[in-house]
Amino acid sequence: MVVTYRSHEPSDKLRVATLVAAVYRNDGINHDLTPTWYFRALNTKKPKQHWTVAVESNRTIGVQVYSIDDSFGTLVDIAVRPKYRGRCIATQLVENAVACMRSQGVKTVRTTRVENSNWRQKLEDMGFEEIWEPSSDIEMNPRMQKKL
Repeated sequence: MVVTYRSHEPSDKLRVATLVAAVYRNDGINHDLTPTWYFRALNTKKPKQHWTVAVESNRTIGVQVYSIDDSFGTLVDIAVRPKYRGRCIATQLVENAVACMRSQGVKTVRTTRVENSNWRQKLEDMGFEEIWEPSSDIEMNPRMQKKL
């Protein structure tokens, strides 16, 4: 298996939208996400939003969506097709996103909410630390953070 990692291209949007929706559905994540909704979200003119894709034989097998706001970066969403899991694809997607953010002057990278304990451990192995922030629904919201 030869997996390549690259920045997104306009032609990736529908494949990425379909991939993320399918992965969420497969993983039982309670989310209203549909390929149409995600496609529209990716199609908005958000210059601070970026994504890196993992491709094997012209098939999109993973994606990392991230945003950059001055010296602050956020890992927004990650998805890897189930049959490709356990091969360090998600780790490589995160490392590529962090390297891109570092090259653009980002000093701190945070995740959105991390609910999967295995993924939390993997992020800790990559140097992220758990932080707790109040969220809009008054509960504490666990996130991960890494200083670059």
